[in-house]
Amino acid sequence: MANENLSRDMEISYCYKCALRKIKVGGAFYCQECSKRLCKDCAALHTAKKRHRGHEIREIMEYPKSPMTLADKDEIGSLINSPTGYNFIVDIASTPLAEKCKVVGKKILFIHVRGITVKEPSTGNGVFTYQLTWIRRYGNKSGIFYFEVGRKCPHSEGNIEMRCKDEKTAKVIQKSVLKCTQLYENKKSKDKTL
Repeated sequence: MANENLSRDMEISYCYKCALRKIKVGGAFYCQECSKRLCKDCAALHTAKKRHRGHEIREIMEYPKSPMTLADKDEIGSLINSPTGYNFIVDIASTPLAEKCKVVGKKILFIHVRGITVKEPSTGNGVFTYQLTWIRRYGNKSGIFYFEVGRKCPHSEGNIEMRCKDEKTAKVIQKSVLKCTQLYENKKSKDKTL
């Protein structure tokens, strides 16, 4: 139990990559897409890798200091303010894709310009990120927000469905995804013109 608490503590406040090597180095930076803290050296190496190119890394002071827990906002569908995206507490249904990605149950849904990240409510750590480019379609029906991902997803194509507090919350989630998609498209078109 003590080791579990130590590793969880290292994951939250220390550099993720250094913690894997059992080295305690403060995580002064944060990778938006991976939902992990990194030290200065690891942050520089992180974006140099081909699979991490395009990841947005920011200083940790730009993010909330502590992870949101279900105890803070226990209602499903509650909006949690964040300076970089939209957070909602949802209950993700068991679908074949949700099982493969290990995202079933009460989770925090973080919607940002790169995608939809599913986070553990107890730690705030990202479980899986669905990039916006993978999402074919999304919507809501009777208080259930859903999205479909295509073959670009490493766990194959499929649907993710989540129960929200009410239909209004599902619509807010849908609008949040639309807004982030528009921001991503605008950023992509600006990058092409440079």
